[in-house]
Amino acid sequence: VDDISENTFEWNVTPFFRYNLYEYRKFALVLEAGINFGMGSTKWNPAANPEEKLSYMELGVYAMPVVTYDFNDCMTFELGINLFNLGYNYMKTTAAVGDDEAYVTSNNFGLDWRNDGFQTMGAITFGVYYKF
Repeated sequence: VDDISENTFEWNVTPFFRYNLYEYRKFALVLEAGINFGMGSTKWNPAANPEEKLSYMELGVYAMPVVTYDFNDCMTFELGINLFNLGYNYMKTTAAVGDDEAYVTSNNFGLDWRNDGFQTMGAITFGVYYKF
């Protein structure tokens, strides 16, 4: 039996900014826009075979509406509406075995009622943040 070792490393950064479109009393309609950048790789090194590696690089931008409610001066509730999302995503995936390498790139643009492909956990997200 060959010993197979696996090593996986991934990271992702998503800075964003928000602009208040409309405010009414304690409610606000906010436009959130951000940039997503991430990289990752997985390496396999079977004892009898050359090293195998699968890696990716991803870059994306998005914009979506967010509704906020100021509960008091320090606490705000927010509702991210991922149903109305505008986004672009570029991904390059590279596979290598020994010295042989091949890659595939993909470009995705989305403007729709659902958001199936742009870094989302669900159609509607809920959050609470506390201001010091």
